[in-house]
Amino acid sequence: MVGKIRLSSLNGAAIDLTDMFAVISNNIISRTALGRVYEGQGNKGFAGFFLDQVIEEHQVSNGEDDKSDKKDFVDLLLHLQKEGGLDIDLT
Repeated sequence: MVGKIRLSSLNGAAIDLTDMFAVISNNIISRTALGRVYEGQGNKGFAGFFLDQVIEEHQVSNGEDDKSDKKDFVDLLLHLQKEGGLDIDLT
């Protein structure tokens, strides 16, 4: 983001911070909740990918290294589902 702002300012171009902040917000949310940034989807939100694929990727990676310090929201939900630590069923 800083690089884009720098290039625009050197060229004297207007800077659209609205779009940049939307992209950053999307990246932060997807990194926190899903474990990775989904930039390949045009940064138009989460509608461009299927959540089943994300869950499957987490299940495979958790099976290989369950002791990873890098836990995201999906990892936590899968752990709660596996341990049965909730009053509701996660499906």
